[in-house]
Amino acid sequence: MDEVNLLGASNGPVTRSRIAQDLTALGLGAGDVVMFHTRMSAIGYVAGGTATVIGALREVVGEEGTLLVYSGYDAPPYDFVEWPAGWQDALRAEHPRTTRC
Repeated sequence: MDEVNLLGASNGPVTRSRIAQDLTALGLGAGDVVMFHTRMSAIGYVAGGTATVIGALREVVGEEGTLLVYSGYDAPPYDFVEWPAGWQDALRAEHPRTTRC
């Protein structure tokens, strides 16, 4: 699935704070034990890819939690500068690997 379809399916880039809020709403919390595996496209376009998902999981389970995750790497797509301004801003604000786009 290409980035445009992922962005549409997830209503814009999925950010670390958005994932953390969703995980908390699902009942995940400090000290929990989590084994996590997903097809990234099932989440949508995640700003920062797997590092963002792992960061959100670590934030929610905290230092006392246990986290097992399979991960990889994702860079912003070259055409992200053609996205709506709000989506670009969300990506720039929370992409863990990009300080300047």
